[in-house]
Amino acid sequence: MKKRVILSELERLNHKGVIDDESLRNIREYYKYERETTKSFSAYLTITGLVMVSFGVILLFAYNWWQLTREVKTGLILWILATSQIVFGVSIWKRKEWLTGAGIFNFAMSGVSVAAISQMYNISGSDTSYFFMWSLLTLPIVYLTRSNLIGLLYSVIVFSYLRSEGSIVIYALLLGGMFYIRKDEGRYGSFTRALTKIVALGGLVYWYEGLALGGRYSLMFYGGLITLTYLWPLGLRWISEMGILVMIYMLTHRGGYYSGAGVELGSKMFLGGVVYLSAVASVVYKKQWKNPLNYHLLLIPVTTFFSFGYIFYNIYVFSLGLFYAFGGIKVNDVKLFNKGSILMALILLTRFLDNNISTLIRGVVFIVVGISLILGNLYLSRRKS
Repeated sequence: MKKRVILSELERLNHKGVIDDESLRNIREYYKYERETTKSFSAYLTITGLVMVSFGVILLFAYNWWQLTREVKTGLILWILATSQIVFGVSIWKRKEWLTGAGIFNFAMSGVSVAAISQMYNISGSDTSYFFMWSLLTLPIVYLTRSNLIGLLYSVIVFSYLRSEGSIVIYALLLGGMFYIRKDEGRYGSFTRALTKIVALGGLVYWYEGLALGGRYSLMFYGGLITLTYLWPLGLRWISEMGILVMIYMLTHRGGYYSGAGVELGSKMFLGGVVYLSAVASVVYKKQWKNPLNYHLLLIPVTTFFSFGYIFYNIYVFSLGLFYAFGGIKVNDVKLFNKGSILMALILLTRFLDNNISTLIRGVVFIVVGISLILGNLYLSRRKS
């Protein structure tokens, strides 16, 4: 109330010319920021309180459940369901700052209710049906709140459904929308959103590993999948880039992937080929062949079928590091230079450790690589200044 009086008084002073428009705007922005900060703090406290209530209800059920009669159990289940729905409804229509906390409360109570009803009425079932029912009941909560935190919890439940011998088709239908939930929740919003997508893709990898036959074609699947996440706007570009760099470095080791001659026909071969060709088609469609990071796709068939594929990966990773280092010097980008230098250093140092080379030569190479990194960073820092 005091803020409204102050702002109205300031408007009157502005009309009389006592303060200018810029001062009035700055004061309004100050009070707006202060109000938003207070609301944010209140929202965090509300969310924390609702989460604690959820855990408290679960613990109380676990402690007293066997001593209660069936009628009392039924009443408690109906009460917590009604309460969670009322709190969630109020948060949607009146108190938006409660939305995430109310969604988590509703999410937890739905799972507790399904488990309690199954136990109380001795309904036979499996983990698959339990996680499926829980995820189906809470699906509207995910899309109504569009909360990254609830999306992460939901993705874990759906992943648990897949792990308990669930259908990959239903898994894809339940989690498909997670890639399009975009709600800013401060500094942790992008992190939880990325983690949700990683869990979703992790389920796909888990399902692929469970298939029979054709295991040697897994590299085609993984290389294609990580390239697709790198090329398309899924919010995982930086993570995918780091994943590609780690993958191609691991493939520089002798025998790091090749598993013998012969062709293994099976579902893994078919799916690996489809994902790999999709990645190649995406690179061509998006005209990304100028990006040397995508060249690793050309080496995947070589490494899959021939034992000497690791030699090409050594040459490729060292050349990629050289490209990044010179590119960093050219555009005066310290981060790009360091990325290239680290790649070259890793190849040189690990190959020196792999082979039977004297300690003296290894020490000299280590010193030369270290001095090169220092001089390169000093040179770029002086150019920037």
